[in-house]
Amino acid sequence: MYTIRTTVLCAITSGFLLAGTVAGAAETRTITLLGSSDIHGYFVPWDYATDTAFPSGGLSKIASVVKRIRASNPHTVVLDAGDLIQGNFTETFKTHTRNPMMLGLNAIGYDLFVPGNHEFNFGMETVKNTLSTFKGISLGGNIYKTDGSGRYLPAWTVVERGGIKIGFIGITTPMTMEFEAGTDHLKGIEIRKPVADTQAAIRELQGKVDAIVGIMHMGEGNENGVPETGVTDVIAAAPGLDVVFAGHMHQRIAGKDIRGTLVVEPFVFAQNLSRVDLTFEKTDTGWTLKNKSSELLALTGEASDPALEAVYAPYHQELRAQANAVIGQVQGGPMVPPTTMPGLPSVQIEDTALVTLFHAACLHYSQADVVALQIDNQAARLDAGDIKRKDIAFNYQYALGEITNYRFTGAELKTYMEWSADYFNTLKPGDVTPSFNPVRRASKYSTNDFFGGIHYAIDLSKPPGARVTEIRFPDGKPLTPDMSVVVGMNAYRLAQLVGKGGVLEGKKFTPLSDTKTRYGEDDGIIRALIVRYIKEELKGRVAAKADNNWRLTGFDPSLAREKTIVEDLVQRGVIKLASTGNLTGIASVNVQGKVTHTPEQQAALLARLEARLAQSSNEAEKGDIRTDMELVKALKTF
Repeated sequence: MYTIRTTVLCAITSGFLLAGTVAGAAETRTITLLGSSDIHGYFVPWDYATDTAFPSGGLSKIASVVKRIRASNPHTVVLDAGDLIQGNFTETFKTHTRNPMMLGLNAIGYDLFVPGNHEFNFGMETVKNTLSTFKGISLGGNIYKTDGSGRYLPAWTVVERGGIKIGFIGITTPMTMEFEAGTDHLKGIEIRKPVADTQAAIRELQGKVDAIVGIMHMGEGNENGVPETGVTDVIAAAPGLDVVFAGHMHQRIAGKDIRGTLVVEPFVFAQNLSRVDLTFEKTDTGWTLKNKSSELLALTGEASDPALEAVYAPYHQELRAQANAVIGQVQGGPMVPPTTMPGLPSVQIEDTALVTLFHAACLHYSQADVVALQIDNQAARLDAGDIKRKDIAFNYQYALGEITNYRFTGAELKTYMEWSADYFNTLKPGDVTPSFNPVRRASKYSTNDFFGGIHYAIDLSKPPGARVTEIRFPDGKPLTPDMSVVVGMNAYRLAQLVGKGGVLEGKKFTPLSDTKTRYGEDDGIIRALIVRYIKEELKGRVAAKADNNWRLTGFDPSLAREKTIVEDLVQRGVIKLASTGNLTGIASVNVQGKVTHTPEQQAALLARLEARLAQSSNEAEKGDIRTDMELVKALKTF
């Protein structure tokens, strides 16, 4: 049995079992576990990509929470599930022998750490320095040395608090092998599927401990459809885990029962902290776990610990100075047009000067025929005036993205382009706005790839797989199925395409070259290449001009009037585009049956909608009906 305590972020309600000793009752004791994951370089509440305060979180806020909880319960264990040293520009310090993120964990007094996939982004020397800096215990039960000498890290450890022994098992995602394919970052190690190692660790711990807890840098479900890459698979195959602290997928999981195991995950960027309280009862044979409760702590309102801020002061100053270095100027206007319809970011639905610039830099340095990249930031912008280094990072947020060249056939490239075009929904009769595929929109990373070095259209009136049309090269030559094309992209994206369930599943593509090998580990990332291109090739002068090499088509031209009216309604906030949670623009505005030609027609239609509204008890349905009513009022022709 367990209960889940709640914060304002959680919609789950339950009681909390208070532990203690009362007259005539058995002795009880509570162990508190505090877990973080996917901090990604947020050591203080500051976003170095924008050089602005980040009040939602930061390791220094975690420090304040840990101090308070330790003061109320000295039987506390603090752990982190990885993806700590990459992100928010902290990869700047990756060559330091003492990683600054680990200095923070040490100052707080973290007990346990499991490396995530991003700990391996910089090679094994960085991994070694990072782990050797940590004063606690690092675990990695499925990380093995390739020389046959065994594990690189221990699979498990036992932590004792108040006479109670808890076994901790550390596991990291085996997807790291795919993410780092084609690099030497994993030289000397391999990361295996985790079930067998988890089963073995549980067997070794049973009978020696009072509870078993997994720390797993994996999400709840399998990643990219690959078995044993989600904690659900592991729990099903390895019974005996009382709690699992998950990570990697950047989800808020306050507490979920998966086959009797309590699973929690604390989101990303130190915005939340997972708290689990394990209550034990003293019996003749020892301590017995009687209750598990969990809570997702929101850190927005927490104070930033001054002592930890002092530790990070020199790193903070260095990153701010780097972020504000001027590298050039935008001339002629903004690089991204203002979004005319809230919920449909301009950068996602039309070619922009920003993407034209990024493509030009990638094509120049990769020497590929075609390059593909995505813009992760829905609020992408770069206005006229000075360009600072932070502007590039703000608009291209994948800090480690490189360009690796592969040889594709024209047919394979077309398949890839069609997969990207499936980011949009198919237009239905009467649709006047584009919309996004909600499944793709919900992906952890953006999958709306843009292709440079080639011209094309995406016909949204066509079904997925048959949308990309008018494909030709700048010289007018069409793309043909048997043509050989050198395509440059992130190796991460190729791994997704050829992996289980990918549109190119099972195909083999040998890397021809990559920009990190050509220009260096730091200078070969896309961010650095764009900065270099602006400074060296453009001499600091960037024209705000898109090459318009792609466009969306398929809209009914007879609805041009209605489209203009709808855009105005959305822009003025009279109606809103469909959304769910943070996912915006997931359904088109449809005008079919809403255009009236006489006052009598309009009045009758509005009366029918009013009747439906009065009968409806569903808030979402009511919202749709109100939108339809506003459309009927605005789309009249009389």
